Amino acid sequence: MMLPKNVTYLMQPLDVCVFAPFKRAIRDGIFDYMIEDDEVYTIPRAAALEIASSAWRWHVSPANMVSGFAEAERYTSGRVPVSFDLPEWLAAQSHVRRTLLHLPDESKKPPKRRKLRVGGRILSLQLLRQISSTKRATKRKHKRGCEVDYSPGSERENTETNIREIAIV
Repeated sequence: MMLPKNVTYLMQPLDVCVFAPFKRAIRDGIFDYMIEDDEVYTIPRAAALEIASSAWRWHVSPANMVSGFAEAERYTSGRVPVSFDLPEWLAAQSHVRRTLLHLPDESKKPPKRRKLRVGGRILSLQLLRQISSTKRATKRKHKRGCEVDYSPGSERENTETNIREIAIV
């Protein structure tokens, strides 16, 4: 019979005050039974029940449970006594996290609206037409390889498509 050892930190009081003495008594009872007869390699069911019941009766007592729970409460889950003082670097670590390692507060100013300005003027359709009329004639290759003329004297001068293309360039 195997009982789990150190199941969780919640089960440690039971491990300290119930399971450990119970398992120790069962091991001792099996050892004594096997020593009586050298040729015994297995234990009959009746003998196993007798060993387990006597181990429970003699080794699991209310006094053991109370003392085991009192002993287990002194320790945290990592088996470190509760009275153990924290090292100085842990106190410094929390101070550094609170004071130095924090994100800055969010800006209280509302975000400004962004406008595209040229020379302090907001770009409009009229301004783009004016810029295109004063711009010298330029030629560039189109993606398909043909040349496109964007000079002010071209036939597409006053169309909105021409103005949009100039704004993109």
